[in-house]
Amino acid sequence: MSFGYIYSNCWFIYICFVTSLKNLSGFVSIDCGLSGPSYVDDRTNISYVSDDGYIATGEKHEISSEYKSRALYTSDHSLRSFPSGGRNCYAVAAAARGRKYLVRARFMHGDYDGGERNLASTPVRFNLNIGLDFWYEVTVSDAARTYTREAIAVAVASSVSVCLLDTGHGTPFISSLELRPMGIDMYPEAVVNRSLGLFTRLNMGANNFLSLMAYPQPTPLTSNPGFAEAKELDEALLGMSRRE
Repeated sequence: MSFGYIYSNCWFIYICFVTSLKNLSGFVSIDCGLSGPSYVDDRTNISYVSDDGYIATGEKHEISSEYKSRALYTSDHSLRSFPSGGRNCYAVAAAARGRKYLVRARFMHGDYDGGERNLASTPVRFNLNIGLDFWYEVTVSDAARTYTREAIAVAVASSVSVCLLDTGHGTPFISSLELRPMGIDMYPEAVVNRSLGLFTRLNMGANNFLSLMAYPQPTPLTSNPGFAEAKELDEALLGMSRRE
């Protein structure tokens, strides 16, 4: 598997393709581990559904009450963990084979296990795959932090498979999973045999980072609040080639 970096200025991407997503449907927003009914997030105005229809394995949990007030999103309040099985996969139906998607996964630990593990000294680590292809090694060292991973991938079948792999360094878990259909001309480097993983995206100083370039804006991208004072904006997409 080879890796390559692709650098681009985000603002030029948005200007060129701002009209390409206006009429697309097929947004999928899954609150992993949700036990109650579907809901609309008050802060993002996005409707979330339970993951029961997408996976049959794992255990549902709520994060500790002391962490719920720190959660960035309502979907962070619950999660699904996978204490058994080396590989557990979500199968998310795609609108069409060959359609390009932004795949976003979020992880907030929130001491859901009662704090039995000191994350600072012994982080939870597991692998994230899209189908059979390695996407990212998730490392969780702070129970209060929401970790986000994104990729641009092309659906090679009638569903997109997102898998969590146990690597022996703690129980894999996931808080939410989202798919966003992308315009056919966006991210031309993402093709059937090559996905793109987000390296970084910076907020140049917007006061409300949750609404910056997020739904219902035409380009469903969000920025990292930790870089709200950044003076320069560069986005690097890490190319992930499929295994030969």
